[in-house]
Amino acid sequence: MEWILNRGPTTTGGTGPFSDHTNPGKAGKYIYIESSGKKLGDYARLISETFHNQANRCLTFWYHMYGKPGSLLVGVTINQSQPVTLLNITGDHGNNWIEGSVYIPDRFKDFQIVFDGIRGSSYLGDIALDDISFTGICNVNRLITTFELIQCDVSFQNRRFQLYVIYRPPPSKTNNIKTSNFFAEWSEFLDQIIVSNDDIVITGDLNFHLDNPSNSEARTFLETLIEHELVQHVRCATHICGHILDVVITREDSPILLETPLVQNPNLCG
Repeated sequence: MEWILNRGPTTTGGTGPFSDHTNPGKAGKYIYIESSGKKLGDYARLISETFHNQANRCLTFWYHMYGKPGSLLVGVTINQSQPVTLLNITGDHGNNWIEGSVYIPDRFKDFQIVFDGIRGSSYLGDIALDDISFTGICNVNRLITTFELIQCDVSFQNRRFQLYVIYRPPPSKTNNIKTSNFFAEWSEFLDQIIVSNDDIVITGDLNFHLDNPSNSEARTFLETLIEHELVQHVRCATHICGHILDVVITREDSPILLETPLVQNPNLCG
């Protein structure tokens, strides 16, 4: 399977773009994977030249996933190692071009960009890419689709910190939020905010049972904090059923919290 340079519609109706993103209806070109004649799990890999990440940069691109596509994985590789996935886009996103963004953090120095287009369960699964470029610093809010975010710059008694208030709706068929996509966006969000010299406070309701050590999603969430040298301070129940759903997160060495946050009445969070 390979990425194909194309002009105009793809060869299969009911999937793929009609034209490229830059010049709709004209003679522009884009690349895509053709799902017809392929089987579930087949993939095509596009690898860039090597870049040196001198500053935090935002990779932007336009993608088209219409019909019954599989997945588009966007990541980086260093010295031809196994790619690190930074963004996982799955399923039908309508018959239109959509802008995507991936933040490339400082820890990746000499790296290559990797796009994997993975065939889904149907021949109606063409995936297309166009207008790939670096554009500087990503807009955090523009990257987020799986949780809500309010960001504030707070100054108090000669101390300054960035406050992020977050709410993650529980995944459902109605909101079409996938936990795997949340973790991809969450890690990317943390990658970007930790490079700031300001102190950080993240608070809100993320709807993970952080009190349950056997819960795989809760463990994965806490692992993302460890990877970014962050710590979650709430240790008591914040929900009427006895679960810890709400968080207060800071850097591991932050002096901003003098004591562990307490919840006097968890029924207020029921």
